[in-house]
Amino acid sequence: MNNDIRSPDRTMLAWIACNLLGWLTAAALALALRMPGSPFNSPSLLAVVVVAPALAQWLVLRRLHGLTPLWLVTIPIGCAIFVGLVSAIPVGVWQLVDDEGIGTISTLYALLGALVGAGQWLILRRHFGVAGIWVAASAAGTGLGFAGVLSTGLINRSEFAAYTVVILTYAILSGAALSWLLLRTRPTNDIRAA
Repeated sequence: MNNDIRSPDRTMLAWIACNLLGWLTAAALALALRMPGSPFNSPSLLAVVVVAPALAQWLVLRRLHGLTPLWLVTIPIGCAIFVGLVSAIPVGVWQLVDDEGIGTISTLYALLGALVGAGQWLILRRHFGVAGIWVAASAAGTGLGFAGVLSTGLINRSEFAAYTVVILTYAILSGAALSWLLLRTRPTNDIRAA
């Protein structure tokens, strides 16, 4: 068996594990600090929620390809832009769409994934020539994850299980993109910061 972390199977396993550990650590911190409500309603909760997964992802990516620590700010910045965009939508627009519908919520989370993925793409493009796949994988992972848990009603039965499914969906799709990037492209020898 290939013990190189750059092998597709080990890359995928490392990526899934770091995302699960990062996001579950974030949830545990939010619970331990008794931070109720959506992380998007509180900047302090948002900061707590996104630091652990960003750090976990960066530790794996640093080992894989020596990526810059700027990766740590991609999730917080993407989330902040998302909150700003959603807040800027006029109330009248929300009356035209089913704001609690599966399609609307899934699309909004796909947008969140795309925004975070776009920030991460700015870093990955310096190392991989075809890193644009990352934005699509991030958007699909979050959007499809939420579509799945909303359409099955899992979110109503167990929030923990539902968010775990969303994290796994994101981790599998973005992990597949990461494995593809490592296999299909030759990383540049350029070690400049992104």
